[in-house]
Amino acid sequence: MQSAPRDAAGSPSQSRRRLLLGVLGLPALAVVTVASGCTPSDPRVSTDHPNAPTASARTSTPSGASTVSPPAETLTAERDLAALAAAILSGPHGRALDRAQRPLLTALGAAHRQHALALASPEPTTRPTTPSATTSPTGATPTGFGKLSLAQSIAVLSAMESAQAAALRRAALRARGFEALLAGSMGTAATMYAAAIVSDTDVAVDMIPRPHAPMTGVSDVEAIQSMLRQLHAIVYGYQLALGRLRASSASGRRALASLRQHRELRDRLSAMLVARSAAVPAAAAAYVPSTDPTTAGRAATLIRQMETALQPFCGLWLASAIQPRDRVLPLDTLVRTTATARRWNAPLTVWPGWQD
Repeated sequence: MQSAPRDAAGSPSQSRRRLLLGVLGLPALAVVTVASGCTPSDPRVSTDHPNAPTASARTSTPSGASTVSPPAETLTAERDLAALAAAILSGPHGRALDRAQRPLLTALGAAHRQHALALASPEPTTRPTTPSATTSPTGATPTGFGKLSLAQSIAVLSAMESAQAAALRRAALRARGFEALLAGSMGTAATMYAAAIVSDTDVAVDMIPRPHAPMTGVSDVEAIQSMLRQLHAIVYGYQLALGRLRASSASGRRALASLRQHRELRDRLSAMLVARSAAVPAAAAAYVPSTDPTTAGRAATLIRQMETALQPFCGLWLASAIQPRDRVLPLDTLVRTTATARRWNAPLTVWPGWQD
Protein backbone atom coordinates (compact mmCIF):
# COMPACT_ATOMS: atom_id res chain seq x y z
CA MET A 1 0.00 0.00 0.00
CA GLN A 2 1.29 3.45 -0.87
CA SER A 3 1.77 5.91 1.95
CA ALA A 4 -1.21 8.20 2.36
CA PRO A 5 -0.50 11.93 2.03
CA ARG A 6 0.14 13.52 5.41
CA ASP A 7 -1.29 16.73 6.77
CA ALA A 8 0.30 16.21 10.15
CA ALA A 9 3.36 18.25 10.98
CA GLY A 10 5.93 17.47 13.66
CA SER A 11 9.37 16.26 14.47
CA PRO A 12 10.34 12.69 13.47
CA SER A 13 11.30 12.10 17.10
CA GLN A 14 7.76 12.72 18.34
CA SER A 15 6.02 9.63 19.67
CA ARG A 16 3.19 8.24 17.59
CA ARG A 17 -0.19 9.07 19.12
CA ARG A 18 -2.64 6.26 19.69
CA LEU A 19 -6.35 5.98 18.96
CA LEU A 20 -7.51 3.99 21.97
CA LEU A 21 -10.39 1.53 22.28
CA GLY A 22 -13.64 2.23 24.08
CA VAL A 23 -14.59 1.39 27.65
CA LEU A 24 -17.74 0.59 29.64
CA GLY A 25 -18.61 -2.33 27.39
CA LEU A 26 -19.33 -0.14 24.36
CA PRO A 27 -18.21 -1.07 20.86
CA ALA A 28 -14.61 -0.17 20.11
CA LEU A 29 -14.18 3.55 19.61
CA ALA A 30 -11.26 5.35 18.06
CA VAL A 31 -10.51 8.05 20.60
CA VAL A 32 -7.65 10.44 20.03
CA THR A 33 -5.40 10.89 23.04
CA VAL A 34 -3.27 13.75 21.87
CA ALA A 35 -3.51 15.28 25.31
CA SER A 36 -3.21 13.34 28.51
CA GLY A 37 -6.68 12.97 29.92
CA CYS A 38 -8.55 12.78 26.61
CA THR A 39 -10.26 9.40 26.80
CA PRO A 40 -13.75 8.19 25.95
CA SER A 41 -14.72 8.54 29.61
CA ASP A 42 -12.98 11.88 30.10
CA PRO A 43 -13.01 14.16 27.03
CA ARG A 44 -11.36 17.15 28.61
CA VAL A 45 -8.18 19.09 28.08
CA SER A 46 -5.34 18.31 30.44
CA THR A 47 -4.06 21.51 32.03
CA ASP A 48 -0.51 20.15 32.17
CA HIS A 49 -0.32 19.64 28.41
CA PRO A 50 2.26 21.92 26.76
CA ASN A 51 -0.46 23.37 24.53
CA ALA A 52 -2.89 24.09 27.37
CA PRO A 53 -4.14 27.70 27.38
CA THR A 54 -2.82 30.23 29.81
CA ALA A 55 -5.00 31.49 32.64
CA SER A 56 -5.77 34.64 30.66
CA ALA A 57 -7.17 32.55 27.81
CA ARG A 58 -9.66 30.72 30.02
CA THR A 59 -12.62 32.97 29.51
CA SER A 60 -15.49 30.81 30.80
CA THR A 61 -16.31 27.50 32.35
CA PRO A 62 -19.72 25.95 31.71
CA SER A 63 -21.73 25.04 34.74
CA GLY A 64 -23.83 21.92 35.16
CA ALA A 65 -26.42 24.02 36.96
CA SER A 66 -29.69 24.75 35.21
CA THR A 67 -29.68 27.93 33.18
CA VAL A 68 -32.42 27.88 30.55
CA SER A 69 -34.26 24.59 30.83
CA PRO A 70 -35.98 23.10 27.77
CA PRO A 71 -39.61 24.26 27.64
CA ALA A 72 -42.34 22.10 29.20
CA GLU A 73 -43.65 21.12 25.78
CA THR A 74 -40.33 19.39 25.11
CA LEU A 75 -41.12 16.84 27.84
CA THR A 76 -44.64 16.42 26.50
CA ALA A 77 -43.29 15.82 23.01
CA GLU A 78 -40.82 13.17 24.23
CA ARG A 79 -43.66 11.32 25.95
CA ASP A 80 -45.87 11.64 22.88
CA LEU A 81 -43.14 10.23 20.65
CA ALA A 82 -42.73 7.24 22.95
CA ALA A 83 -46.50 6.72 22.95
CA LEU A 84 -46.71 6.98 19.18
CA ALA A 85 -44.00 4.38 18.65
CA ALA A 86 -45.81 2.06 21.06
CA ALA A 87 -49.12 2.65 19.28
CA ILE A 88 -47.68 1.62 15.93
CA LEU A 89 -46.19 -1.51 17.47
CA SER A 90 -49.38 -2.59 19.23
CA GLY A 91 -51.94 -1.19 16.78
CA PRO A 92 -53.72 -2.76 13.81
CA HIS A 93 -50.64 -2.39 11.59
CA GLY A 94 -48.25 -3.99 14.08
CA ARG A 95 -48.24 -7.31 12.26
CA ALA A 96 -47.34 -5.62 8.99
CA LEU A 97 -44.08 -4.24 10.37
CA ASP A 98 -41.04 -5.81 8.76
CA ARG A 99 -38.08 -7.34 10.59
CA ALA A 100 -36.25 -4.00 10.63
CA GLN A 101 -39.14 -1.72 11.61
CA ARG A 102 -40.21 -3.56 14.76
CA PRO A 103 -36.86 -3.45 16.63
CA LEU A 104 -36.31 0.12 15.46
CA LEU A 105 -39.66 1.35 16.79
CA THR A 106 -39.08 -0.54 20.03
CA ALA A 107 -35.68 1.12 20.43
CA LEU A 108 -36.97 4.61 19.62
CA GLY A 109 -39.74 4.26 22.17
CA ALA A 110 -37.16 3.28 24.78
CA ALA A 111 -34.94 6.23 23.83
CA HIS A 112 -37.76 8.75 24.17
CA ARG A 113 -38.73 7.32 27.53
CA GLN A 114 -35.13 7.84 28.68
CA HIS A 115 -35.25 11.43 27.43
CA ALA A 116 -38.56 12.01 29.24
CA LEU A 117 -37.14 10.58 32.47
CA ALA A 118 -34.26 13.04 32.29
CA LEU A 119 -36.48 16.04 31.57
CA ALA A 120 -38.89 15.12 34.37
CA SER A 121 -36.13 14.79 36.96
CA PRO A 122 -34.97 17.61 39.27
CA GLU A 123 -31.51 17.46 37.67
CA PRO A 124 -31.99 16.73 33.96
CA THR A 125 -28.28 16.82 33.12
CA THR A 126 -27.69 13.75 35.31
CA ARG A 127 -29.90 11.86 32.80
CA PRO A 128 -31.33 9.34 35.29
CA THR A 129 -32.24 5.91 33.96
CA THR A 130 -34.90 5.02 36.56
CA PRO A 131 -38.23 6.82 37.16
CA SER A 132 -38.63 9.17 40.11
CA ALA A 133 -41.71 9.39 42.30
CA THR A 134 -42.84 12.47 40.38
CA THR A 135 -42.53 10.95 36.91
CA SER A 136 -45.88 11.16 35.15
CA PRO A 137 -47.29 8.58 32.72
CA THR A 138 -46.67 8.33 28.99
CA GLY A 139 -47.99 10.74 26.41
CA ALA A 140 -50.80 10.60 23.88
CA THR A 141 -51.11 9.76 20.20
CA PRO A 142 -52.51 12.30 17.70
CA THR A 143 -56.27 12.47 17.18
CA GLY A 144 -57.38 10.16 14.36
CA PHE A 145 -54.10 8.30 14.35
CA GLY A 146 -55.84 4.92 14.38
CA LYS A 147 -57.34 5.58 10.94
CA LEU A 148 -53.98 6.04 9.24
CA SER A 149 -52.23 3.43 7.12
CA LEU A 150 -48.90 2.02 8.25
CA ALA A 151 -47.02 4.23 5.79
CA GLN A 152 -48.91 7.29 7.01
CA SER A 153 -48.25 6.35 10.64
CA ILE A 154 -44.52 6.07 9.97
CA ALA A 155 -44.58 9.42 8.14
CA VAL A 156 -46.34 11.09 11.09
CA LEU A 157 -43.76 9.71 13.51
CA SER A 158 -40.89 10.93 11.32
CA ALA A 159 -42.45 14.39 11.03
CA MET A 160 -42.91 14.59 14.80
CA GLU A 161 -39.26 13.61 15.28
CA SER A 162 -38.21 16.41 12.92
CA ALA A 163 -40.40 18.92 14.76
CA GLN A 164 -38.90 17.86 18.07
CA ALA A 165 -35.40 18.20 16.63
CA ALA A 166 -36.16 21.78 15.56
CA ALA A 167 -37.63 22.68 18.96
CA LEU A 168 -34.65 21.20 20.78
CA ARG A 169 -32.23 23.05 18.52
CA ARG A 170 -33.86 26.33 19.56
CA ALA A 171 -33.67 25.28 23.21
CA ALA A 172 -29.98 24.35 22.88
CA LEU A 173 -29.08 27.73 21.41
CA ARG A 174 -30.91 29.53 24.24
CA ALA A 175 -29.43 27.42 27.05
CA ARG A 176 -25.92 27.33 28.41
CA GLY A 177 -23.50 24.80 29.86
CA PHE A 178 -24.68 21.22 30.09
CA GLU A 179 -28.31 22.30 29.69
CA ALA A 180 -27.33 23.29 26.13
CA LEU A 181 -25.72 19.90 25.60
CA LEU A 182 -28.79 18.13 27.01
CA ALA A 183 -31.08 19.81 24.49
CA GLY A 184 -28.55 19.55 21.67
CA SER A 185 -28.03 15.85 22.30
CA MET A 186 -31.74 15.06 22.28
CA GLY A 187 -32.23 17.21 19.19
CA THR A 188 -29.41 15.43 17.39
CA ALA A 189 -30.94 12.09 18.35
CA ALA A 190 -34.35 13.17 17.04
CA THR A 191 -32.76 14.23 13.74
CA MET A 192 -31.21 10.78 13.37
CA TYR A 193 -34.44 9.03 14.37
CA ALA A 194 -36.49 10.98 11.83
CA ALA A 195 -34.22 9.79 9.03
CA ALA A 196 -33.94 6.22 10.30
CA ILE A 197 -37.70 5.71 10.51
CA VAL A 198 -38.17 6.27 6.78
CA SER A 199 -34.93 4.56 5.73
CA ASP A 200 -35.20 1.51 3.48
CA THR A 201 -32.10 -0.11 5.00
CA ASP A 202 -31.54 -1.93 8.28
CA VAL A 203 -30.59 0.38 11.14
CA ALA A 204 -28.37 -0.66 14.04
CA VAL A 205 -29.40 0.62 17.47
CA ASP A 206 -27.74 0.88 20.88
CA MET A 207 -30.36 2.10 23.35
CA ILE A 208 -29.38 0.08 26.44
CA PRO A 209 -29.45 2.31 29.55
CA ARG A 210 -26.02 2.53 31.12
CA PRO A 211 -24.49 4.46 34.03
CA HIS A 212 -23.60 7.92 32.83
CA ALA A 213 -20.02 9.09 33.25
CA PRO A 214 -19.65 12.57 34.76
CA MET A 215 -18.52 15.28 32.37
CA THR A 216 -16.22 18.06 33.54
CA GLY A 217 -16.71 21.54 32.11
CA VAL A 218 -13.84 23.45 30.55
CA SER A 219 -13.47 26.94 29.12
CA ASP A 220 -14.53 27.63 25.57
CA VAL A 221 -10.88 28.05 24.53
CA GLU A 222 -9.93 24.72 26.06
CA ALA A 223 -12.84 22.99 24.33
CA ILE A 224 -11.81 24.42 20.95
CA GLN A 225 -8.22 23.33 21.51
CA SER A 226 -9.44 19.85 22.42
CA MET A 227 -11.51 19.68 19.24
CA LEU A 228 -8.55 20.82 17.18
CA ARG A 229 -6.35 18.06 18.60
CA GLN A 230 -8.95 15.48 17.61
CA LEU A 231 -9.29 16.95 14.12
CA HIS A 232 -5.54 16.70 13.53
CA ALA A 233 -5.72 12.98 14.24
CA ILE A 234 -8.94 12.42 12.30
CA VAL A 235 -7.53 14.10 9.20
CA TYR A 236 -4.56 11.74 9.45
CA GLY A 237 -6.89 8.77 9.92
CA TYR A 238 -9.02 9.67 6.93
CA GLN A 239 -5.92 9.87 4.77
CA LEU A 240 -4.99 6.35 5.85
CA ALA A 241 -8.52 5.10 5.14
CA LEU A 242 -8.66 6.73 1.71
CA GLY A 243 -5.63 4.70 0.72
CA ARG A 244 -7.94 1.64 0.74
CA LEU A 245 -11.08 3.16 -0.77
CA ARG A 246 -11.48 3.52 -4.52
CA ALA A 247 -11.75 7.21 -5.35
CA SER A 248 -14.59 6.53 -7.82
CA SER A 249 -16.66 4.49 -5.35
CA ALA A 250 -19.52 5.91 -3.30
CA SER A 251 -17.61 5.26 -0.08
CA GLY A 252 -14.48 6.86 -1.47
CA ARG A 253 -16.34 10.01 -2.51
CA ARG A 254 -18.11 10.15 0.84
CA ALA A 255 -14.84 9.81 2.75
CA LEU A 256 -13.15 12.48 0.64
CA ALA A 257 -16.02 14.91 1.25
CA SER A 258 -15.80 14.31 5.00
CA LEU A 259 -12.03 14.79 4.96
CA ARG A 260 -12.53 18.17 3.31
CA GLN A 261 -15.08 19.15 5.96
CA HIS A 262 -12.72 18.17 8.77
CA ARG A 263 -9.88 20.12 7.19
CA GLU A 264 -12.09 23.19 6.82
CA LEU A 265 -13.19 22.97 10.46
CA ARG A 266 -9.60 22.41 11.59
CA ASP A 267 -8.49 25.56 9.79
CA ARG A 268 -11.46 27.53 11.09
CA LEU A 269 -10.77 26.55 14.70
CA SER A 270 -7.09 27.37 14.29
CA ALA A 271 -8.04 30.85 13.07
CA MET A 272 -10.41 31.30 16.02
CA LEU A 273 -7.63 30.50 18.48
CA VAL A 274 -5.18 32.83 16.73
CA ALA A 275 -7.75 35.64 16.89
CA ARG A 276 -7.98 35.13 20.65
CA SER A 277 -4.20 34.94 21.14
CA ALA A 278 -4.57 31.38 22.45
CA ALA A 279 -2.21 28.49 21.85
CA VAL A 280 -2.90 26.52 18.66
CA PRO A 281 -2.25 22.78 19.21
CA ALA A 282 0.05 21.31 16.58
CA ALA A 283 -0.48 17.95 14.93
CA ALA A 284 1.66 15.00 15.90
CA ALA A 285 3.99 13.43 13.37
CA ALA A 286 1.80 10.33 13.15
CA TYR A 287 -1.07 8.53 14.86
CA VAL A 288 -1.75 4.84 15.47
CA PRO A 289 -5.26 3.89 14.29
CA SER A 290 -7.50 1.73 16.46
CA THR A 291 -8.22 -0.32 13.33
CA ASP A 292 -5.47 -0.79 10.77
CA PRO A 293 -7.18 0.05 7.44
CA THR A 294 -5.68 -2.79 5.42
CA THR A 295 -8.89 -3.34 3.43
CA ALA A 296 -11.84 -1.24 2.31
CA GLY A 297 -13.99 -2.80 5.03
CA ARG A 298 -11.45 -2.01 7.75
CA ALA A 299 -11.09 1.52 6.37
CA ALA A 300 -14.85 1.98 6.79
CA THR A 301 -14.59 0.65 10.35
CA LEU A 302 -11.86 3.14 11.18
CA ILE A 303 -13.93 6.04 9.84
CA ARG A 304 -16.97 4.93 11.83
CA GLN A 305 -14.89 4.68 15.00
CA MET A 306 -13.29 8.10 14.51
CA GLU A 307 -16.59 9.88 13.81
CA THR A 308 -18.23 8.21 16.81
CA ALA A 309 -15.34 9.11 19.08
CA LEU A 310 -15.42 12.76 18.02
CA GLN A 311 -18.99 13.29 19.25
CA PRO A 312 -18.20 13.81 22.98
CA PHE A 313 -15.67 16.47 22.04
CA CYS A 314 -18.36 18.23 20.00
CA GLY A 315 -20.62 17.99 23.03
CA LEU A 316 -18.04 19.51 25.37
CA TRP A 317 -17.47 22.31 22.87
CA LEU A 318 -21.22 22.99 22.78
CA ALA A 319 -21.42 23.03 26.58
CA SER A 320 -18.52 25.48 26.81
CA ALA A 321 -19.92 28.10 24.40
CA ILE A 322 -20.74 31.49 25.94
CA GLN A 323 -23.23 33.17 23.59
CA PRO A 324 -26.06 31.68 21.50
CA ARG A 325 -24.15 32.52 18.31
CA ASP A 326 -21.16 30.59 19.67
CA ARG A 327 -23.29 27.47 20.01
CA VAL A 328 -24.34 27.30 16.35
CA LEU A 329 -21.08 25.83 15.00
CA PRO A 330 -20.56 23.18 17.71
CA LEU A 331 -24.20 22.12 17.50
CA ASP A 332 -24.05 21.86 13.71
CA THR A 333 -20.78 19.93 14.04
CA LEU A 334 -22.34 17.49 16.50
CA VAL A 335 -25.27 16.84 14.16
CA ARG A 336 -23.01 16.43 11.13
CA THR A 337 -20.54 14.17 12.95
CA THR A 338 -23.34 11.96 14.26
CA ALA A 339 -24.92 11.75 10.80
CA THR A 340 -21.55 10.90 9.23
CA ALA A 341 -21.00 8.11 11.75
CA ARG A 342 -24.47 6.82 10.93
CA ARG A 343 -23.65 6.73 7.21
CA TRP A 344 -20.73 4.45 8.10
CA ASN A 345 -23.14 2.14 9.98
CA ALA A 346 -22.74 3.46 13.51
CA PRO A 347 -25.80 2.61 15.63
CA LEU A 348 -28.46 5.04 16.75
CA THR A 349 -27.89 6.05 20.37
CA VAL A 350 -29.84 7.80 23.11
CA TRP A 351 -27.38 10.57 24.04
CA PRO A 352 -25.08 11.61 21.15
CA GLY A 353 -22.48 14.10 22.29
CA TRP A 354 -22.15 12.82 25.86
CA GLN A 355 -19.10 10.81 26.86
CA ASP A 356 -20.92 7.64 27.93
